[in-house]
Amino acid sequence: MFPERIFLTGALLLLCNSVHGFTSKLLTYNTFLITSSQGYEKRTAHIANNIDSTGADIICLQEVWEERDVKAIVNANKENYPFTFSGLHSDTHALLASTSSRPRCVEPQVFRVLFRGLINGCFSNEGTYISNLQCLLDKAEYFDLSRQCISCLTLTGFEYGTLLKNCFLSKSKSNLPGLLLLSKRILIDPKLTYFEPEKTIFNRAYISFKDEYAGDIRCTHQTAEFKDGYLEKNLMTKYGSWEKQNFDETMELVKSFSNHVGPEIILGDLNTGPFTPIQGNEGYFMDSYNFYKNSGFMPSLDSVCTFCLENPLADDDVNSLIDHVLVRFSPTQYRRTAERVFQDRLPGENFPPSDHYGVQLTLEEL
Repeated sequence: MFPERIFLTGALLLLCNSVHGFTSKLLTYNTFLITSSQGYEKRTAHIANNIDSTGADIICLQEVWEERDVKAIVNANKENYPFTFSGLHSDTHALLASTSSRPRCVEPQVFRVLFRGLINGCFSNEGTYISNLQCLLDKAEYFDLSRQCISCLTLTGFEYGTLLKNCFLSKSKSNLPGLLLLSKRILIDPKLTYFEPEKTIFNRAYISFKDEYAGDIRCTHQTAEFKDGYLEKNLMTKYGSWEKQNFDETMELVKSFSNHVGPEIILGDLNTGPFTPIQGNEGYFMDSYNFYKNSGFMPSLDSVCTFCLENPLADDDVNSLIDHVLVRFSPTQYRRTAERVFQDRLPGENFPPSDHYGVQLTLEEL
């Protein structure tokens, strides 16, 4: 009987340790999978085949805009990450079995909008991307189009051949709002919530869900700054600036947590971050960042940039720390460590997989 008691005691201890003292790794990564971007196809394949390389348990991806890219990433990782969620699907098997019926911009109103755009010079080669977009908003009733078509036109740009291929011939849907969630464990009550119900140029939203061990989680991509002015026509009266819109999203994310039991986590490209002069990082929407900190959410990184001048894909003139895994928890119950990931160049290229670097947090129960 004595050896049996020892065996039983050991088994119970092993069971307890499997429930308590867990370690979870959470990864956020803005993939920059925009069809008109440099190295798009090669980067897409690399991300699909290597996103599991950090050993993360939960992965929050941003800017995975194309249905075909969602499927490629999910299919390549379905054994290690069987539980997935996006604006296109709630079940991995259903996503991989689905087919799109028609191109995104084959709809009656598109011809009227494009005609107005043409006669008003909205597709001029002399104009910038932003000026052409502003022209469509002001003179062509751009928001008469569906969300799917608006997203395709906006993200593709206004080069005729690419526009025709992506939006009028390809049957790939837009994954609004660009979020893709992958997990090794069951996603509990996943839900997609748009910050704004109105049609917008840049669809912003968050996925809320719970994890058995890591707690209550939000995966998101918040509003960014565009230096050419505020473009969201439907939100002009409500906000009038990108910074105010980002701050409102920040408050909504913080208020979305209600139970306050266990860790509470917000991960994604939050487009807010600290000013760190030693590292040369520019402060970005500091009111939002301070609101997170004052609400008890602790940053995972606080000095190194994630959108960096050294990255040839990053189109900016400053270093920014805007990608985060923020955690609100009891420091006596959990320990956290973080690292920057996906910094290396692709084989044979001078650029990494994205214009952002990823951030991975390891959360350990004490």
